[in-house]
Amino acid sequence: MGGEITTLSGPVHFEVVRLREGALQGSSPAEAAAFWRAYEETVMKSSAVSQSLDSELARAEAMRTALSRASVAPGELDERLVQLRKTLQKLQDDLTGNRARRQVGERQNPNVENRLNAVELGIYGSTYGPTATHRMTLDLANDQLQQVRSRLAKARGDAAALGDDLLRAGAPWVEGNPLPE
Repeated sequence: MGGEITTLSGPVHFEVVRLREGALQGSSPAEAAAFWRAYEETVMKSSAVSQSLDSELARAEAMRTALSRASVAPGELDERLVQLRKTLQKLQDDLTGNRARRQVGERQNPNVENRLNAVELGIYGSTYGPTATHRMTLDLANDQLQQVRSRLAKARGDAAALGDDLLRAGAPWVEGNPLPE
């Protein structure tokens, strides 16, 4: 009460032992746990990239509104904004898949989310550890995620430059852009 923390009990140490040996030869518990941690780290990175990408997509949408309020003739700024939005949408497709195709059940190219889901299905509740396929799938997800991260960093730079140019063209400031001088 009142912000005081009281220790109710100290730590209790115990050792977990297998009830029985499995029928198949698997990884050691340490190897399986290390793979689980690697998987969790990739999921965390993927989530961060996804949130950042969502912010950039919202920023691009706000830029579209801001550009419509600027008193400039259609032209280069519009083209750059369209290209930025296409780039961000492609990144989202590579990360989580095309939403429209997903809704109708149409086949898509493998994306980071698909690969991570495949790994999760294979290791969930398993004490045998990852198979060679699980390891390969996680490696592919990490490679694809790194490519998305790199392309997202470039797109963020392009968005920042476009935001500056929109301000110079008389468009309103957009959240995510640097504050005007």
